[in-house]
Formats: sequence, structure tokens, C-alpha cells
Amino acid sequence: MRVRDGRLHGVPAPAAAKSGLYVSEFSGANTLGYASNNRRNREPICTVPWTQSQVNDIAVDGKGALITPEGGGTVVVGAATGMCAPEVQSINDTYGYAGDAASSDAATSAIVVGNFRDNPYDGQPGSISVCTLANGCTSNLTNPSIAGVVGVALDKHGNCWADSESFGSLPVLIYFAKCRGAGTVATSFQNTSFGGLDIDGSGNLIAMDETANDVGQIWVYHGCNPACRLIGGPFPMLGESVYGHLNPQGNRLAMADIAYGQVDIYSYSPTSVKYMYSFTKGLRASYEVQGTAYTTQ
Repeated sequence: MRVRDGRLHGVPAPAAAKSGLYVSEFSGANTLGYASNNRRNREPICTVPWTQSQVNDIAVDGKGALITPEGGGTVVVGAATGMCAPEVQSINDTYGYAGDAASSDAATSAIVVGNFRDNPYDGQPGSISVCTLANGCTSNLTNPSIAGVVGVALDKHGNCWADSESFGSLPVLIYFAKCRGAGTVATSFQNTSFGGLDIDGSGNLIAMDETANDVGQIWVYHGCNPACRLIGGPFPMLGESVYGHLNPQGNRLAMADIAYGQVDIYSYSPTSVKYMYSFTKGLRASYEVQGTAYTTQ
């Protein structure tokens, strides 16, 4: 760029956005970053600078770092420096097929990883791997009721949950106190199908329900340690979603809509979940829109 002194000067690179919404596609090669409010259906603002393979859900930790668990067993963690920051480190989930993850601080503390199937993949039930960047995956949580873990959640007290495909016709929710032991089956869990999990600011567990008729549901529970108390729902989704996450303010819920190949945004409170708008720019329905996660900046 030429300025008044007549000399050529470089144009500084734009600063990375501090906040936004990540979206992953199962068959896509990259996770995309969007503005937090994309009501006008605008293009992505950035692309995460590492390639991915078979990513189902994605997560953002309490510091703002993106976590992408890949089906081949690799868990990649980005820097907590803004949207689409570079990769910090990846680790191998040696226990199974990684499909979901959660962490309060992926750089320094535990990352819990949901495995839909354990190794070897054929016919093995799933589990939760407990991992760190420093030591890799060193602990594996299983329970006889788990057929395949679809969603995981980790609360601020270090307790974790697995939302699992069951060996019967109904899903099952397993509570692991302090992410240890054999776990306990949660009671009064009313979901009709498996799905992802999130935790709101009041400690309520948000459980996604992928139903068989292309219209999902959202349930909100308190406790589930192991007794669940229904707070709200079931709230109907616009389409069919397995995974979704809240924004930092806790008033918006972004759901990855597989049925329509888009992201659906809902207003959220524990007793009221209402559809607001959707966006599609940059996404391909054939790639299977699977995961969403807001930054925490």
C-alpha cells in the first residue's frame, strides 16, 4: 500500500475475532468460524487452520480453545487466542472412536472424550476416555449399560456424564462422579433417543434427542447424579440435530441441523427453548452438518 511518503508499506493482517461460533461437518475437511450473530446468513469469517477427518461434535473449553475429536482417534486442541487460532497440540485417543469432548481448560486439565465405539471398532461398546495434553489418554470409563457414547458433559466440579446408545430400545445416561469408577445409570431420564449434552450456567443438563422422524427434541434436567429432575421440555427442534451448544451468555443455543444442512439458533432458558433463525452460507448438506460450539471469549 502506498501512503503519503511515497513508499510502499505492508498492510497489517486483521486481528482475529475474539468471539464467534464454530461449525463442523462430518465429511468436511475444515471447521468453519462464523460471527456469533449470523441472522443475515453471512459467509464464514474464518477457517480453522488444520484439516479434520470424521468430526462429529466439537467443543470449546472454558478458556476459549477449540477441541475437535476425530473419528480416527485424534483429538486436536487449538490456542485460546481468538477465533480460528492455530493448533496447540493433538493427542491420540487410544481407546476408541472419538465423537465428542469436553474440558474446562484443555491446555492444563482433563479432556473427557466420548467414544462411540472402543477398539477394535467392530462390535465393541463405547466409553469415555480421560485425557490430558501432557500425558495423553490414561483412563477409560465404562459401564455395562453403554453400547455407544454419543454425547459427553463435564461440570465445574469435575463430574461427567455419557449420553449413550443403549443395548435396548431407549437411550441411557450414565453419571461418573469425579469422572471415575464404573458410573451409575441416571434415573428419570426421559429422552427417547441419544444425543449430545451441554450444561447451562445453573448447572442444568441440556440433553439433545435425535428422534426417528427427522424432528428432534431438547430436554433440560437438573441433577442426574444419578436422579434426574425434569426442568423443561421436550422442546421441538426445527429439524434433526444430534449436537448443539450454548453461547457464553447462556441465552442462545446453536444446533447443527443434519436434516436441513444448516445451523439453527434458538433462544434458551431452562423452561423455554424457541426457534429464532437459521444460516447455511458456507455449509453443504451433503457434508452432514454435525457440530457447533460458541467461543467463550
